[in-house]
Amino acid sequence: MQTIFNTTGPTVPLFETPYAVALSKKLHGFNQIPLGNNIFRYAWLSK
Repeated sequence: MQTIFNTTGPTVPLFETPYAVALSKKLHGFNQIPLGNNIFRYAWLSK
């Protein structure tokens, strides 16, 4: 697969989707992995 991909010519990314996240200081345990997935499994809010 890489050989076929590399022989087709250079690849230039023309668009990148930003993963902007607005958070409150009351939110704890939130995690966002580099792929942009939001993980709320261990998230909790403080008062």
